[in-house]
Amino acid sequence: MQATSHEQYKEIFDANYHLERFKRNIERPGMFTGRTARSDKEVLKALTNIAIELGAYSIHPGERKIAEISGKDCRTVSKALKRLTKQGWITNKWDADPVTGYASVWRINWDAKFLEDVEFMDDSEILIDRMLWSGYCLGENAQTIYRLIFLNDKGWRKQQIILFTGLKYKATTTALNLLVESKLVEKNNRTYYIRIFESEIERKDIIEGIKELWDINKKMEEKIIKHEWDRVKIQNLTKFSSRYKEDRRNAFNMIRIQKMIRVIRENLP
Repeated sequence: MQATSHEQYKEIFDANYHLERFKRNIERPGMFTGRTARSDKEVLKALTNIAIELGAYSIHPGERKIAEISGKDCRTVSKALKRLTKQGWITNKWDADPVTGYASVWRINWDAKFLEDVEFMDDSEILIDRMLWSGYCLGENAQTIYRLIFLNDKGWRKQQIILFTGLKYKATTTALNLLVESKLVEKNNRTYYIRIFESEIERKDIIEGIKELWDINKKMEEKIIKHEWDRVKIQNLTKFSSRYKEDRRNAFNMIRIQKMIRVIRENLP
């Protein structure tokens, strides 16, 4: 039963991810033109905000609710919805039924071909920094949580994050502590928020500081050396050799000795 809940939350998580990208396309210059541009934009934003709140692509809020959120009258909303459907922003999946009282069902076309991938803008460039979220630094769990908070920065409690991501309590706690210590996320009482950077320079300084703290360059260099050593072992040791076990044991002992020497050097005054 718990697994099903996690799957449902994962669907909501993914929906918020795509709907946020959709919402950013609405703000792109030149997407709405003409005398009805302002009304169309406000109605579409209201519809998208409802979808984000519900974590679903298809919704049936009713024109009156859309009017309340967008600040437009019902007649304006009705006309705007028809124009938005014609333009391909939304799709009318089900017409309103006055007999039963069911409202129209609208699908947000987050996968429309005319949309651009405007996800990674400004601070969200952090999300695609591979080294920052690698196993040599903050890790994949931290990236998942950062992405969740970033795309819907309403303030998240730890238990909410666990439910939406499906991560275990310990993994979530560890990742959140790393994000707070790295100054990417701010904690207010028990609620977590994305840190807003005042400038591009400040953001870059923070990211570079994290990488230096974790000494990523050194770890990458060690990885390259290890892979090279493994390649040499494979080339020079064969399972059919009479000295295979002895050679392999000597090789492993050599690696241990090298590690011990490196640790001693690092701890020398």
